[in-house]
Formats: sequence, C-alpha cells, structure tokens
Amino acid sequence: MVSLAVPQALDATFTEAHFGGNILASRDELSEETGFADLVEDLGVTSLRYPGGSLTENYFDITDPDAEIVVNEGGQECSFIALSDFMAFAASEGLSVVIVLPTRDFLSEETDANGDRYVDLDEEALRGFVNDVVSGVYGDATIDAFEIGNEYWGSGEMSSVEYGRLAAEMTRIIDDELAQMADAHPEAEEIDLIVQSGYNYNYASLTDDYAEYPTAEEVVAALHEDYGTSFGDEIIGSSGSVNWTLVANELILQSFETEEAKEAVDGVVTHLYSKGSVNPANRTFQLDMVDQTWGEEFEDIDIYVTEWNQAGNSGHYDREEDYGLYQSHEMLNTLEEMVYMGVDQAQVWPLLQNTANALCEGFTYDELTAPGEMFSMMAESLPGKAILDFDETSRETEAEGENADVHGFYGDGEVVFFIASIADETAVEEIDLSSMFTSISSATITVLGVAEEQSPGDNSSDAVLTEIPLEEVFQDGVLVAELKPGEIMHVVVDAFEPTEDFDEVMQEVDADPQNVVPAPEPAADLPEPMVADAADDRNTITADDVDALMGAGSAVTQAADDDADQDDDRDRDEDGDGGGDGGGMGDMGFVLLLPLLALFGLG
Repeated sequence: MVSLAVPQALDATFTEAHFGGNILASRDELSEETGFADLVEDLGVTSLRYPGGSLTENYFDITDPDAEIVVNEGGQECSFIALSDFMAFAASEGLSVVIVLPTRDFLSEETDANGDRYVDLDEEALRGFVNDVVSGVYGDATIDAFEIGNEYWGSGEMSSVEYGRLAAEMTRIIDDELAQMADAHPEAEEIDLIVQSGYNYNYASLTDDYAEYPTAEEVVAALHEDYGTSFGDEIIGSSGSVNWTLVANELILQSFETEEAKEAVDGVVTHLYSKGSVNPANRTFQLDMVDQTWGEEFEDIDIYVTEWNQAGNSGHYDREEDYGLYQSHEMLNTLEEMVYMGVDQAQVWPLLQNTANALCEGFTYDELTAPGEMFSMMAESLPGKAILDFDETSRETEAEGENADVHGFYGDGEVVFFIASIADETAVEEIDLSSMFTSISSATITVLGVAEEQSPGDNSSDAVLTEIPLEEVFQDGVLVAELKPGEIMHVVVDAFEPTEDFDEVMQEVDADPQNVVPAPEPAADLPEPMVADAADDRNTITADDVDALMGAGSAVTQAADDDADQDDDRDRDEDGDGGGDGGGMGDMGFVLLLPLLALFGLG
C-alpha cells in the first residue's frame, strides 16, 4: 500500500501554453479529408509551431512564404502549407503560433581565424517578412514568438559561435522592427524573440578540435586563446572532463554581452527528447544547462521547449516494446519536469507522423495512439494545477509504490492523480488518501490501456479508455488501482472534503497560483549517472554520461548519443520532418572512447 503523505504544492503550475504542438508544413495537410483540425481539437493543442523543425531550414523562404511548392538545396520539390493557409487555420481554431525563421543561408563565406563564418543576411527581406506577418498580411492568428532557426548544430549547419552572431543580429533587427510597429500594432510588443540554447553536436561539436590536449585545464587555456573566453572551473565536471554543453552555451552568449543585445531577447529555446525511463537525469540535463547559463545572464528570461517527447530515434528503445503506454508515462514525467524547471511554453513533436513516438500515426487522423490519449488527458485536466510533491527527500515528486507511481496535482478546486503501473504483470496498488481527504463524493476515473492481446509498448496498439465508477475502487479512504502492465489510471476528484492539513495546502495554492514552495535549485554540477539500457538488455552510455565517467585518458571528452540515433534521424528526415530528437546527431568521437569504455564494462 502507498500511504500518501500530506503533499507540498510546488511553485510549478501547468498552463495551457504547455500543450502546444508542431505542424509539419511539408507533410501535414489542412483539408477536411485529413482531419487535422479534429486531431488538434481532440488532443487539446493550444498553439502550433510552424513550419516545423529541420524542414524550416530545408524549404522555408521568407521572401516567398506563401509558396505551395517548395524546393530544397538538392532540387527536391514537395508540397507545402502556405503561411496564409496556416495562419487562417490557426485563427479559425483559436490557436496561437510560434513561427520558426530559417537561418542556414544567412552566413557569408568569410571566416575568422577559427573558421567561423560571419553574418550575411538580407535585412530588408527580414524586416519585410516580420512586418507583413505582424501586420496581418498573412492572417490574424496570435503570434507568441519568432524562433531564430531550428537546431543550428544540425539542420542549421553552423557552429555555436556562428549561431550566436546570427541570432544576435536577427534579434536586433526584428526587435527594432517590432518597436517601430508598436504604435500601429500594439500586439507587436507582446511577441517574444526566442534564441536556441547551445549543443555540442554535429556541426557545432568542438570535442575533436581539442582532443590533443591531455587535461581539461589545457583545454580551458586553449579556448581562452582561440575564443577570448574567460572560463574557469565551472566548465570542468567532477570527473575532470570539460562540459562542452556549457561551453556551447557560453560561446553563443558571447554575442549577447551588451545590454542592447540582451534586451532584444525574450526567451531561450531547447528541445527535449527524453530517455528518462532509462536515465532520469536525461530529462533535466539541457534545462539545467539553460539555467546555469542563460538563467545567469538574463533576468526573467522565458524558456521554450519547442520540440519534446520521449526519444523516437534512440537505440535505448524498441519500437514495439517501449512506446505506447510506457511512452505515455514518460511524457507525464517529462512534462512535469519541464514545468518544475520553469518552462513557460512547450510544443510536443510530432502530432501526426509514422515515428515510434507519434501522437497519431499515418497521414490522416483516424484515432489517437496511447500517448495521444495521454496528452489529451493532461491537456484537459492539468492547466491551472500545481504539482504536488509527495516526497520532499527526492528530486522526484511522485509517490512510489511497489506496483505503481502516483502523481498528484491541485488547482481550481480539483485534485488530479495519474497512477501509472510499473509492474511487469497485472497488479494491484492500494493508495491511502486519508492524509488528504476525509471524504470524496465525486470523481471521474479513467484507465488508459490497450486492446486485449496487443502490446502495451507499441504505438500501433489500439488505445482503450475505460471509465470506472468511484464506488468500485474507493472505500474507507483507500483507492484501489488494479492495472495491467503500463496502464495509467487518471483520477479527477472534483467534490471532496479535505483534511485540515491538506486544506492548508489548498488555501496556499488558491491564494496564489504560483504557490508558496519554490522548486529546488538545480545542483551546480550535474553529471549524468550510468544506467543499463532497458531496451536491449546491454550496457550503454547516454548522451552526456561520459562527462560523469571520464577522468583519465581523454580528460576533455564529452560523448554524445549512439550512432544508431544518427541513422534514425536520417530515416525521420526522409519520412517527413527530421524534427530533431535533441542529440540525435551526436559526436562521431564516441567511437574513439570504445577502448576506455571497455575498461568500465561498457564497450
């Protein structure tokens, strides 16, 4: 039995802005036949990011944004949702929008001593595009933000220094244009300009460039000489290796050192494709890096996660065993972590795709996958709810039982529970709620599962929602959850008598939606723990685990993800939009670590 303690309400409240999604302009269609409008409504999506991820860099032209046939650098043609059509759709559905601006072609051939290129963009074209979009030439949907490029390290094909230079110049220009428009279009002042956080992947990887230096201290000295940085011990992990993600962020931030440059930026962007079910620290690493860099340099900067989900391209997971209901639980864990870490807006990826992690499979909307149903339940019941912390001794907030995890939330006079099975077979978890309620008179209880004889870990399995009367599962203050593997019970308690202690918690939340207990500050040094890969039952290492492991050999190396992730990224790109499973295009230097990893039994 899980006996819930009287929870604390954290300073972490869900809003509707956390339930946005991505549209893929080169893949999705807005016709009635595709059912995209019904999909958005059934999911509870509140905003859309357009035109998508890597396809923005590959296809989108700000001088011809209404093109319905677009051509990439290789001469490949494809149909495309015109900006006007998208804006009309968003406005008719009551959705706000985030517009991604292409960046890849806005650099010159001229380079500095390090080989980093300089900015070469058409300022008039950029100003014209922003002016036309904001003034309503393409439609009247509410614009939340302009996002400067997509994954500069991948589809953007640039280094961190190059991206910093370009992002600083683009935000300066756009901020000035919006300021000039403010008198005629007051809404211009409300539009955020959001800049990507740093990654040490692919085109932006510096790992190999400094592999010749045997110690982290020598790397720091070399970085000082090459980039004029002033790094200290803060970029050296406890293992003695360089945290290259911190370096990447700081190199971008070099271009935002003046107050004028900082004032043009409203938010920072990251993507979060979680492998948290095999390595919980993976959910928080990039957000911790943002906090330690952008959070230190900017006061009250907004945090956007414009792509997130369970990783769809990781060698950690099997498509037929580790998605479906298990992805649904991981999505809850990930979104809860994002809210806990202060994320202001999020867009899930993908809504409609053939990837392992899609919320709806295929090209037209027929039915939601299990993760799609989970997203829908969260979108319906969590906005306005604060996270309830049942374990003050742990970073995790859920109560952990032998057979299920219990997540709780409160706000607007309702208590919401998600009770997720963690058992390998059908099992019962009894949850004692007597610390919170003296009585419950009304609650809606739904169990998310899959059809009989179908795999709970496969998104192709048919999702099944089963409603259960309160009196069948709740007696004498105890909720009885009998769940098959992976199943998730969703409980919305809307009429109850609280205990005296829980009533105090409720009053604190009701008096101030931001609550009273601040979420803990992240630790200053957060190496990622080593874990065994649950998907294929062999020892592996995650994107940033090497930083926690290495102190000898190549003391400066921080590995990125499996080579398998890179292969899957290419497959996804051919299937539609590459999106960008944050870290899917990892360091090729990983292979150089294999002999050392073997010493630890990880090769």
